[in-house]
Amino acid sequence: MASTEESGDFESKSRSYSRPSSVASSSSSSSSDHSRRSSDSQSRQALTAAAPDYTPQPEGYEGYRDATQQRYSGHSYAADTKPTSAVHQDEARTIHPFDEEPENPKADDDSDEAPWTDSPEHPLLSKLALPIALLVGAGLAGGTTYAVIARVQHLLATAAVDGDLEHWKRKAHYDVYDACYNGCTSCDDPNFAFNACKTTAQAIVKGVNCDGNLMWNWRVEHRYPDACLSAVAVILMGEALERLKQSYRRQYGLIALTVVAGLVAGLLVYKLVRYATMTPSQRRAKHSDLGQSAKKFGKSAAKAAAKGAARSRRSGGGGGGSSKKIFGALLGLLAAPRGAKAVTLYPCTGLDPAWYQFFASPDGAIAGVVHGWFSECRDRRDCHKTCKNVCTTNSSGTRTCKDKCTDSCKTVVVTERPPKVFVERMMPKVRACGFQMRDAPDGKQLATRIGNAGIEKNYWVRISVNGLNVTKADQTDKMVMCLHGIGDISP
Repeated sequence: MASTEESGDFESKSRSYSRPSSVASSSSSSSSDHSRRSSDSQSRQALTAAAPDYTPQPEGYEGYRDATQQRYSGHSYAADTKPTSAVHQDEARTIHPFDEEPENPKADDDSDEAPWTDSPEHPLLSKLALPIALLVGAGLAGGTTYAVIARVQHLLATAAVDGDLEHWKRKAHYDVYDACYNGCTSCDDPNFAFNACKTTAQAIVKGVNCDGNLMWNWRVEHRYPDACLSAVAVILMGEALERLKQSYRRQYGLIALTVVAGLVAGLLVYKLVRYATMTPSQRRAKHSDLGQSAKKFGKSAAKAAAKGAARSRRSGGGGGGSSKKIFGALLGLLAAPRGAKAVTLYPCTGLDPAWYQFFASPDGAIAGVVHGWFSECRDRRDCHKTCKNVCTTNSSGTRTCKDKCTDSCKTVVVTERPPKVFVERMMPKVRACGFQMRDAPDGKQLATRIGNAGIEKNYWVRISVNGLNVTKADQTDKMVMCLHGIGDISP
């Protein structure tokens, strides 16, 4: 009976211990708190005597327990319907979770905050990374583009050349009219005289003939009308100004660089903003990924190099030569002419000696010469092998030597037809004008050019005579006019 009473007393005390106390309804008087602490102390002593495994809690634990039970309301830590032994075990298990102190015991009991997560430090800034990058990139690209356009427009608006008309009139005299009348004797452009005469034909002056093609046989003092020189001077000033503006317009190409700079700046800003808003764990993961990528790349490169070296040692270097031969053969097939591939021919000078053929009228009064210095050329690609002996020693100590050859190619200019061919092609037309071939100029000065730019342009030769009006002082000889007409006939 004593045991039963003791057990009943323990059970009642256990229920008294496990019953949560309401903090809100407890009295604030010191006498009530003292009685509650005394009751709790007696309950712990009874539990210790009945359950040896029970560990007494430190002083002041009951208040923390009551507060915690109030937070997790609805849970009881003792069952009235269970046996005493079960109550002891459940009581020990129930009390055990409260032995562990929370990470932040000083937190407000009524706080409703969600558990902390690894979220970005600045979530709004993270969402605005792309708009910010677009604004920065567009602002940089737009600003620099506007600056470039404004700069070029300013240069075009203020572009100017020398406004001295006399300076341009002198250029019109020597660079335009003299070029049209006299041509050249060693220039590398057969259109030199033709272009100069074309400029004179563009000068329009009312009541004055400015076309050098029509004034070629005028007296020297009449070949350079002042009104024509002024008109050609204006044309030259306009061409110089246009060349200057064209050089300025090339600066518009900088816009492509400004666009690229804007894209790069936008990308950098985007990366920086995203990195700045990463959590520490995300940053560590990114650094780890970069390190692993670098290590993988280094390992793969080392393996590839090792495999290449092993393959080279096994093949004794022969595999590389065979691959080069195959590659060279493929290039040869691709470079081989397909069908009737056109070859570009162009005039050139200095590769062949100039050629002269003299002629004279039957009475010898008019003498002349056909002078050729242009050759017909084309580009040719010459390739040859350059070999040298290379020796290698493998891992077993065997020394192997072989010839290592490389193909060296360069483009050379070759002559298809020399100046002599063009001079001989002209001679039948000269004979058709009544002239006879001569071996020497017979002591005459042959410095007067037949002023038809079509002769140089179409035939690549120059025809010169000892005078335009040899037989009559005020009239161009008919045989000379015949030579002039050759330039109007296509070869």
